[in-house]
Amino acid sequence: LTNNDLKWTFDHKQIQKANEDIAAIVQRANDDTVNGFMNDGSVLVTVEKVLNEVENVFNGGLKLEKDSLIEIICWTFHDKIMSQGARKYEAQLFKVDFLAHEKQNIFREFKEFYKNDSHDIWIGQKFCTDIFQKIIQRQILSKAGQTIYTEALGIEQFGTKKLMIYHMLKEFAEQNAGEKIINFTCHFEETLKAWIQEKLIQKISKDSTRKIIKDIGNIANENIQSSVFKAKDKANANPEVFWSELLRTLNEKEFYPNSTEQLQMKELADENVQDLNLVIETILETLNKGEILDNSLQEMDPKEFLDSLDFKVVDEIVKVKTGCTHQCYFCGVVCSNSNKLHPHSRHSSELHMPQGFSGGRNTDSNKLVPGICTSAAADPTKGYQPSPRIRNDFPETAEKYDREKVLYYRDLAIDIPSWKIEADAGSDTA
Repeated sequence: LTNNDLKWTFDHKQIQKANEDIAAIVQRANDDTVNGFMNDGSVLVTVEKVLNEVENVFNGGLKLEKDSLIEIICWTFHDKIMSQGARKYEAQLFKVDFLAHEKQNIFREFKEFYKNDSHDIWIGQKFCTDIFQKIIQRQILSKAGQTIYTEALGIEQFGTKKLMIYHMLKEFAEQNAGEKIINFTCHFEETLKAWIQEKLIQKISKDSTRKIIKDIGNIANENIQSSVFKAKDKANANPEVFWSELLRTLNEKEFYPNSTEQLQMKELADENVQDLNLVIETILETLNKGEILDNSLQEMDPKEFLDSLDFKVVDEIVKVKTGCTHQCYFCGVVCSNSNKLHPHSRHSSELHMPQGFSGGRNTDSNKLVPGICTSAAADPTKGYQPSPRIRNDFPETAEKYDREKVLYYRDLAIDIPSWKIEADAGSDTA
């Protein structure tokens, strides 16, 4: 316990004593339940004993918040009760006010809960909520991205790299969004991803995401039911055979329960099943109701849903559509090569932009530079100062500038060898 758990009216020594007393109770409870746990109602005796003992710790006047006391009880039995899968009991603990002496209602429900029929039904329900629900959610997150990606390829604005750049810059200009244009010229890929995501969110409403989730979830649900039927046919009422066949058929359908889910399956398989058919009927009935689809996925806003997908739609569009994304060191125009990597050819672009788009300014007037790179390359007298990018990527060029105090566009092929900028005096827009 900490002072946050308590109504702070007592000193540290009292809290320390309460901690020691509770630790001793927990140890005795664990010792009592090491062997024969869940047999002959011993858990009921032990839980009631602990409840009384913990409450007695605070009878001296130390006031504990209700939620903290309930948390102590849950913690006491977490390893034992939870390992048996009885998480329903944990949920009930948090609903009932033990300080109002309502424990008997819990114990009565707990006894009913562990009658044979109820226990078999509970095992079937736990398979659905603890294992199958997670498998279905994983299928949704795995496959929904591919569905959205396929639909996104049909969006006209995403048709080609040129179209994306055209629509993006057109929108930025219409919005008078100078900051976005500068971001584009300095951080093209980052700006493009944000723009694509914005377009996708406009296309993907909550209703469409719900439909995608429902369609994929229903297919997964049907395949799991098919696995259950196959396992049942081979089990011949033998629980051990049923569990092993169920795992095998799930793997056949590429559901692949992870290590945690396999452990949960093993723990449930180790339960004392009285009627395997009742367990199977409960599983199928729960699946048929279609209530195990995780509502939290359906309630996500489109951006959150896109971010949660295994298949990253935006990244895939950028990878497939953009090719090389290296940018001109002067105006920020993107290399037009359709290959992401092209080691045997230099970066180039059919058209360059006014250098002011990337924030380039005249050193004398501080006005944005209207000139275009290809026009500058055609002027044998025109010089420039190296940007931080040029200094970082071409240290020899930076050293040359530091020595000579000027760099000339006519020497671009030597000073910036990774880019090919063709001289074209007629391209200047000044």
